[in-house]
Parts: sequence; structure tokens; C-alpha cells
Amino acid sequence: MPPIVTRRCPLHRWQTDSGDRGMRIEATHALGRDKARQRLEGVVDGLVSWSWPGGVAVHDLTREWAGDQLNFSFVLARGFFRAPIAGRLSVDDAVAVIETTVPGMIVALVGEDRLRDVIQQELEHALANP
Repeated sequence: MPPIVTRRCPLHRWQTDSGDRGMRIEATHALGRDKARQRLEGVVDGLVSWSWPGGVAVHDLTREWAGDQLNFSFVLARGFFRAPIAGRLSVDDAVAVIETTVPGMIVALVGEDRLRDVIQQELEHALANP
């Protein structure tokens, strides 16, 4: 089986006028579409129990499949601060892609690289062969 490859590229980062940061993380896999879907759904469900950096917690998780795209949303909270997050996770026979926009305040509290690393690690772990 080929190894999982994640790509981090400056072209896959963006910033909105409000200071929010966009992230696009891609990973290849050899699981096939159906098995990858099952595992990635578990990743989204597991957001609530992750050990998020910076003392951040997840609340109000929603998810809905539309074909091979899982649309999700949740609220990141730290103390009195709450920030809504929404994104989509697309999967096909060989590649999974997470696209989301992270509020600038969360990036400032947690750090973009730390946040990206947590997401990448979970994606890689979920797509690892049996």
C-alpha cells in the first residue's frame, strides 16, 4: 500500500477580509471511497473529544453528507470566547480534502501551524491502512 501523503502548500491558505484564515489539507489514501468515508466521518464525530491545543473545546457539532462531501460545523470555545467553524470534507477513491475557514481569533489563540498539525495528524491517522 502506498504511504499517506499530506500536502501543505501556500496556495492552499487564504485570508478573508475579516482576518479569518482558510485551510485546505489534502491526503492521499488507498482505502477506497467507502472505507475512507467511514473513517473520516469518525474524525468529524471525534472533534468533540480531541485534545485541542490552547485549551480550546468543541461544542454544537453538526454534520451532513451530500454525495461524497461531508459538510460540518461546530463552535470552538475557550473561556468566554466562542467562534463558529464550518467546512467540508470531500473524499474520493484516492484523495481526501478538508477545507475550512478558521476565525482569526482562534488562529491567534492556538496558532495556525498547531491547528493545522492537529488536523493533519487526525487525517493521517484516520486514513492509515488497517
